[in-house]
Amino acid sequence: MSSRVAYLQRAERGIVTRQVRLVGQRSDELFELPATGSDQLDMSAAALWLGEHLPKDSPKDRALDLLCLDTEGLTCAWVNTPSADPSVVRAMALAGSALQGADGAAGVLSVYASNPMESALQPLAPDTPSPRTAKKSQPTAALRRRMGVLAGSDIAGRLLVDALDARGLGVGAACSLWHAMARAWDPAAGTSPSDSSATITTGIVLIEPAAAPRLHWVWSRHGELLAGGSSRVAAGNANAPKLHESDASRLAADWLAWAAQLGLSPSRVIVVIPEPDPEGDTSASFGAAIGRAWPGAAVDLAVDPDPIGATLSRCAAAIDHAREAGHDPTESIATRGTGGLPSLSARPGRHHRRLYFWAAGAVAALAAALGVAAYRVGQHASLLTGQATALDKSWRDELATLKLPTAPVPGLELDYLHAEIAKREKELAPPEAAEATMPVREELETISLVVGIEDVELTEVSMTPVTGAKVVVIVADLARAEELYDALSRVGGSALGAWTRQFREEISAPVNRGTPTPTTPSPSSRVRCEFTAKWAVPAKPSTGGKTS
Repeated sequence: MSSRVAYLQRAERGIVTRQVRLVGQRSDELFELPATGSDQLDMSAAALWLGEHLPKDSPKDRALDLLCLDTEGLTCAWVNTPSADPSVVRAMALAGSALQGADGAAGVLSVYASNPMESALQPLAPDTPSPRTAKKSQPTAALRRRMGVLAGSDIAGRLLVDALDARGLGVGAACSLWHAMARAWDPAAGTSPSDSSATITTGIVLIEPAAAPRLHWVWSRHGELLAGGSSRVAAGNANAPKLHESDASRLAADWLAWAAQLGLSPSRVIVVIPEPDPEGDTSASFGAAIGRAWPGAAVDLAVDPDPIGATLSRCAAAIDHAREAGHDPTESIATRGTGGLPSLSARPGRHHRRLYFWAAGAVAALAAALGVAAYRVGQHASLLTGQATALDKSWRDELATLKLPTAPVPGLELDYLHAEIAKREKELAPPEAAEATMPVREELETISLVVGIEDVELTEVSMTPVTGAKVVVIVADLARAEELYDALSRVGGSALGAWTRQFREEISAPVNRGTPTPTTPSPSSRVRCEFTAKWAVPAKPSTGGKTS
């Protein structure tokens, strides 16, 4: 598939379109528009002609790969600005006092900047300081530097893009003739700024043969437009330009002004020229004149009978090469930065309108959902309001049944209900939990039956509902103590369990009432026994109470 580039030849400062030229690598066709070329009907005719001559296998969204505008109605001037952001540059252009130009170019730039609906304004430099300002010690954000700015009327391009979009045809990218010259003839086009060859600034001079021949020039670096300009030259026979050394001198004077402002100059010059009129300088003489007017730069001369057509054909070839390499077909004429006209390349079309349509539908659906949710919330709020009203009426009716010593103060009616509420809470409160009880009396009777025998001396019996029971007795010997322990442990139906024992020997001396005799009894030993037990059953609440 061969790419196509459409070239608009305009008049009357870029408002009226005279011709539409469709150029490919091996094709070149021309369509003449009526005198009122700015009319929408005539642009529709141009769009119809383009639709008939574009390749049938082109994708609909990019049926026309590149739209190129001539330099009619475009101007290039420099502006003093702290940033290359388009909004900042437009603000500085509108300020007027920050502009510096020659022959009223600054005033024209401010006029274009004030009308963004019908004109384009584009900075022609990346957002980096120039070599001259980079040596200063101020931060980059605080520097105000000069940079080239392209401005002009692009209303004809906008009308054509809209007419193509109405027929379902899209435009891949848009640029000016100056952009196309930089991309087509700069040997470093397509290289990255890190390459050594990309640091060279290239000057390109193109002579356009016509009834009123023009000299177009651009400065570029790795195919990016830095500055541009156009001027008229003398016309010869058969639309051939009549060139003289004075044209080269005038070009050098224009370049000197730009070099003083931007802090750079071309070190290589490429001249694309048709065969000039014999009454003027030859092509070789004119190339030599440029070399003399701009010493130190290498000058390359290319002779072509149609320099404009050759430039557009080279752009189409670059797009084809990019497509064959699997890249975006319009990346060779960059749609971003200084490689094209963003105002035309990113002009909203049917895809944007479709996006807006679906976005509006989504917003409408969301609004409907919110409306349903709001209706349900309103219903719930009404229900709660009714419940609150009923509750308010209920306590007011209850207040009316009370016999109060004084009439309630408005707003403090609830305070009169506090005493009644406290009374009702006391009446409806559950009974307080009583202290848990254990069968203490029954267990005391059981223990007394076990230890209440002749040879057992009961010393202590203690029992609490919490800790259990403790029994201390004194017996004659250890065997009797073990029997007593076994008896306590085997009591059936007892609420006490887990009995423990602790034995200790005690010496008891006989009573001595006089002088000891051989018949006086000797001291004897007894066993003190301490038995403890825990409650083996849960506590039972007292009658009428509840456990917590």
